[in-house]
Amino acid sequence: KSLISYRSCNHVKGSAYAAGTIINALATGTGCAFGLNLKTRVKLSVDDLKRCIVLENGEEKENSIVDRVLLSTGCKCAVEVKSGIPKMRFGK
Repeated sequence: KSLISYRSCNHVKGSAYAAGTIINALATGTGCAFGLNLKTRVKLSVDDLKRCIVLENGEEKENSIVDRVLLSTGCKCAVEVKSGIPKMRFGK
């Protein structure tokens, strides 16, 4: 279901698997992509909230991109993300 029709239900669920690509393809003009057995699940719950809430693996996080996209539709939602994909850490 699209965000445009969010008023017709109280939640939407989705999931996707991770994928990777070989960077060498930029230099040679040929390359490949491959699937990974790491899954991300998202549940968007439409509620009468004062602001958008994003939960990543159970922790509340700030996410300006999610806020901008959802608020542009007039939707204030709770977004729950459960992911097996590790986060990139810079500077460590």
